[in-house]
Amino acid sequence: MEAYVAGNWDAYAEYYSDTARIWRNSNWTNTDGMTLQQYIEDLKIPFETASSHKIDPQIWESIVNEDGEHWVHFWGVWLGHNSATEKDYEIPVHLTMLLVENKVVLQGDFFNDTQVSLDMMALALEAGEGEHDDDDD
Repeated sequence: MEAYVAGNWDAYAEYYSDTARIWRNSNWTNTDGMTLQQYIEDLKIPFETASSHKIDPQIWESIVNEDGEHWVHFWGVWLGHNSATEKDYEIPVHLTMLLVENKVVLQGDFFNDTQVSLDMMALALEAGEGEHDDDDD
């Protein structure tokens, strides 16, 4: 989490297998998921408009199931200020990770960023309202 919050993507990538597959709010039983590089590029997007952000970790859980698989679960809250919307956001986040030789090989991220998306769409619509030509009236 420290590497993520700092935007240190090289350090962040060290926790993942080169062949890791990641799913963000999607079903991992019927899609291929993202590669590590695609995932990191996706993680960078909030950094473009967030003037501040942090992760408030709530619960970490590490288990080895009956098949000998090592799973790590994380529940927390992404706290950030979006400089484009000038709003603060608190987004609950859940991560589920399968580790092999202490590297993430599968990961599912689950979060609801609907309010941020709606606010960004409203901002884009507001910006577009001033771009039409009044000569057509």
